[in-house]
Amino acid sequence: MYDFLNKILRMASEAFLAWQDNRVEMNPSLAVYQGMKRAGINFATSVPCVNLQELLALVSGDPEIIHVPVTREEEGVGVHLGEDVLAAV
Repeated sequence: MYDFLNKILRMASEAFLAWQDNRVEMNPSLAVYQGMKRAGINFATSVPCVNLQELLALVSGDPEIIHVPVTREEEGVGVHLGEDVLAAV
């Protein structure tokens, strides 16, 4: 679980620095998606959110990322914990 959180933080930091330095001229959803790909994230959960619909469409359409939509945040934590435990076995 900590590896996943570290990847998310690194991805967010990279996206922010790229935006801040104007090295990347793209929308925020694409910047976050590309950061996820660079960080090697291949499993994601999400709750429905109108503000993230473009990012969620990118993640859902990527065959290399397993995307599990959930209805509540705590469900997402449980799904990720289960995936983390199974990956360690």
